[in-house]
Amino acid sequence: EVVLGDATLSDWYQNLADAHSALGHTKEAVDAASAAIVCWSPRQNERTIALDHLKNVLSNARDLPAFIKHLDERANITGEDSAILRKATGSVLKDHNEYKSAIAQLHIAEQLEPNDKDNYHALIACYDATQDKASGTHQLLKLIELDSHDLPLYQQLADRLKDQPAEAE
Repeated sequence: EVVLGDATLSDWYQNLADAHSALGHTKEAVDAASAAIVCWSPRQNERTIALDHLKNVLSNARDLPAFIKHLDERANITGEDSAILRKATGSVLKDHNEYKSAIAQLHIAEQLEPNDKDNYHALIACYDATQDKASGTHQLLKLIELDSHDLPLYQQLADRLKDQPAEAE
């Protein structure tokens, strides 16, 4: 039984994730890292550590494409998915310069958690890296819709559209 708010249990799950990861058991390592997130303590720094641990497990996975296929199959069969897992997977793929795969994972995360601003920033960065400025601009507009009081976002939009007067209007 997973207990919420138990930092010690979260640490144990992180250690279990490390052990499975070292053995090349990606699914089990991710399950343990996910359990560490579920029972994390209320302290923000420990939550950040648990999320970073999940990313490390995914980054060290020898069979990440197979794990993504497993996630897709599980989501299709059960109808359940995880925004945290999809965002972490997308982040790792982005860090490995696998932008198209990252975009796919980040879009699933966006559908599951449409209010996650960091996810929009990651999508914009991936689209820009693939030279798909139009899609990046579309994501920026969605982010502005979500956070219309963030003035630097409008500055970014103006910079993106400076060579397109019709669109800028």
